[in-house]
Amino acid sequence: MSLYRTDLNSNLQKTFGHLANLNFSENTDFRFSKQNQVLQKGLPSRKSEDWKYFNLKAIFETEFKESLALSEAEILNAITNANLPIIGDAVLLIVNSQLYQYENAKLGKASFVKEENSFVKDFSESKHASNFLADTQYSLLSSIYTVKLDKSFQNKMLQVIYINESAKNIQSVKLNIVVESNTSVKLYEHFVGKAEASLQYCRTDILLQANAHLNYTRVNTSLENAFFMNDLYINQEADTNCKIVQYSAGAQQARSNIWIDLSAENATADAQCLYLAHKRQQVDHNIRLVHKAGNTFSTQNFKGIIDDYAKAIFDGKIQIDVGADGSNAEQSNKNMLLSSKAEVDSRPQLIVKADDVKAAHGHSTGKINPDELFYLMSRAIEPSKAKEILSQAYAHDILLRCENAELKKYLLNSFSEWIGQSRERI
Repeated sequence: MSLYRTDLNSNLQKTFGHLANLNFSENTDFRFSKQNQVLQKGLPSRKSEDWKYFNLKAIFETEFKESLALSEAEILNAITNANLPIIGDAVLLIVNSQLYQYENAKLGKASFVKEENSFVKDFSESKHASNFLADTQYSLLSSIYTVKLDKSFQNKMLQVIYINESAKNIQSVKLNIVVESNTSVKLYEHFVGKAEASLQYCRTDILLQANAHLNYTRVNTSLENAFFMNDLYINQEADTNCKIVQYSAGAQQARSNIWIDLSAENATADAQCLYLAHKRQQVDHNIRLVHKAGNTFSTQNFKGIIDDYAKAIFDGKIQIDVGADGSNAEQSNKNMLLSSKAEVDSRPQLIVKADDVKAAHGHSTGKINPDELFYLMSRAIEPSKAKEILSQAYAHDILLRCENAELKKYLLNSFSEWIGQSRERI
């Protein structure tokens, strides 16, 4: 092990040692066992395929602090300053790992969400037994919440807002969501790291029971000097449908692990993602979509816009297991470079173990089409504005798939603001 990686592992041990003195009332033995696993394995090196292109240096050189408890007034002030759309039929705020039921929520806390008394109540932990991100998240975990959505929540939206409000604070929360059989719901998760060098280390586990339908929007708009690490696991039973629109435009370093299991026939998953990075940001998506049963269907469409010295990583894998005949899987990763210094590492992959299937994947990375640029410039549109227009058209392919009008407007405005900041550079 190099001296550099030894120093980083030492700093990780200091972080764990500091957190050991904090007030965690439940399952300290389980949490400490995960810490020991992480420390024994050490930080992943570039030899690990899952972490080959992602640099953990900035995160684990940071000495994180205790998560500060906020008053109700401070929590309300945090959500006001975040300037986010409040559109859910029920809204949960998680600020510095504290859960707060928003006053406009239409369901009572006792019947709607509960805090787990056991960290090991986890229907997907076995899927991440050797996952560095999951193990480290458990090592730092302070809260687990479980939400069960049944027919009483039919066609309604649950909005969950995560805000990290304190500098060098770790927000480490796990949310379990069960959508019960024959229920159709909407979920909107928004992650906001508002403080310098803060770390959001959040995980969401979703179980879609038979014939459940989920329309799911995930948004990350953290500050550019914050860190964002996220683990998402979705298990879909028979006749389920999951539509995902994901928008990532924040954080100095952002890493998302997404694992979707299509566990029974006629399960369908559609994942659409737009990610943006400029300056020296780094954004990484690690996708595992597994067809475990026959007649299952999946679509992945991940698009990035990368500027300045930023770096994007896409590691996407489709796996069709033995016996999953009749499955249909498509995967696409496209990246638009606005700078000659921007970098993309893309690894679309197919693992097919069944015969009667349809599977396709593809990747492209390049600059704006010069013919399209010339056409707009020939109409007296200045080059930077022409590039902005073409970037918007490229991004709208994803953003217009958001079905909620107010949330769609928010995403379009957020993107316009981001691309406007790049206009002078492009």
